[in-house]
Amino acid sequence: MAKQFIGVIKSFAFITQLYGAEIITEEEELKVITKAIEMIKTMYMAN
Repeated sequence: MAKQFIGVIKSFAFITQLYGAEIITEEEELKVITKAIEMIKTMYMAN
């Protein structure tokens, strides 16, 4: 589960930077982490 969580965070926050997006702010970082937590919770509650 930890690997999935880290993967989700990377996909939301860091992979976009490879394509020219700017570095995220602390506020955006919090949004990314919260979104990742919600996605992981939804995946595991569905099972």
